[in-house]
Amino acid sequence: MREWVEQVVNSGPFQTVVLCLILVNAVLLGVETLPVAEASSDEIMLLDRAIVYAFVIELALRIYAQRLAYFANGWNIFDFIIVFVSLFAASSGLAAIRAFRVLRVLRVVTVIPRM
Repeated sequence: MREWVEQVVNSGPFQTVVLCLILVNAVLLGVETLPVAEASSDEIMLLDRAIVYAFVIELALRIYAQRLAYFANGWNIFDFIIVFVSLFAASSGLAAIRAFRVLRVLRVVTVIPRM
């Protein structure tokens, strides 16, 4: 089972979905700062939490597949910290801390070599 999960998390489609979630999350965090977004703040918050939970599931799958080797990669540690802080911020109401999730966009640099 672990080998199958590792194949899934290392697959191109899985990484593309995660990358898209990271980009959507960055846009969503930017939209939240617009005055127009106040009208749909409940929907934005629901989508925000869904993305955080998707990130948690992604990390759980990666840690399950790679075990402690997951923490040997600096980008993985970076992602873990960002998602953990985001999860804490979502549950404690500290909205400003959620902005750190935008830093996860830096992962795009590793996925798209031309950048």
